[in-house]
Amino acid sequence: VGPGVQVVLDDGPPARVDDVGPDLARVLDRDLQLAVNGLFAAGAEAVEVNGQRITALTAIRSAGEAILVGFRPLTRPYVVTAIGDPLTLEARFVDSAAARELGTLAATYRMRFEIEAQESVRVNGEAPAPLRYAEAQER
Repeated sequence: VGPGVQVVLDDGPPARVDDVGPDLARVLDRDLQLAVNGLFAAGAEAVEVNGQRITALTAIRSAGEAILVGFRPLTRPYVVTAIGDPLTLEARFVDSAAARELGTLAATYRMRFEIEAQESVRVNGEAPAPLRYAEAQER
């Protein structure tokens, strides 16, 4: 728990190239990856997406049309919460290449992209890493 920022991403109205092409106004896994990486680069101490904590072992990926964080599917809107100094974090993120690219997507496809400093945000705790290898030592 601490001060931080929230970034909200959501799909825009359908913007198909043609009747069978992809919907260009949808938030993709790489858009969430961009937001998360941009926040960490801006100085975030902890980040979560829709309540799912992001760690060094967390994958943000797609499975069909769903976006998964770890193995949990997300629903829209996508809320990325980051703990850190809200003024510095927001300013650095807004000036980043990540925010510029997300802003371009929002302007081009009318997707929702908002960032707001918060006095207090809550990020779920990190689950302990699973034990991958252990060996008994002789005494």
